[in-house]
Amino acid sequence: MEVLDGLDLDVLCVPVFEDVRPLRGSAGAVDWRTRGQLSRILLSERFHGSSGSVLLTEIQRSGWARRMIWIGIGPWSCWGSATAAGYLASASDVVGGLACAQAGVELPGWRPAAPGRSASVAGEGGRAPRAPDVSLSPLLDGRGHV
Repeated sequence: MEVLDGLDLDVLCVPVFEDVRPLRGSAGAVDWRTRGQLSRILLSERFHGSSGSVLLTEIQRSGWARRMIWIGIGPWSCWGSATAAGYLASASDVVGGLACAQAGVELPGWRPAAPGRSASVAGEGGRAPRAPDVSLSPLLDGRGHV
């Protein structure tokens, strides 16, 4: 949660996998901070995390963002560079369609690149990491640009 502390975002975009429960990363932190608001949405079966699905919710009492965009990814096993690129394109499109000042976008498995190396969203050998290990990066402005 320390990566979220001090943020004051209008929108926080998070990927949701259909087979990863409980929620992890920013979604899990927001769920904890809001006393299960996001888990109740999942339990009501209004959102499953299936590929291409999108849900915009108001966040109560998070302290980091006023709204959250959930973008369904599908199963965790499909996560890799191509899926990450599609997720970022979807996040950019949705944020670009909203009137917001600033949005944070979470990338599972994202690690800052070491000097002289490119950043990666995939694990060893191009495979997805073992478990969704997440960090928040980058920030988009209200037009969907980094």
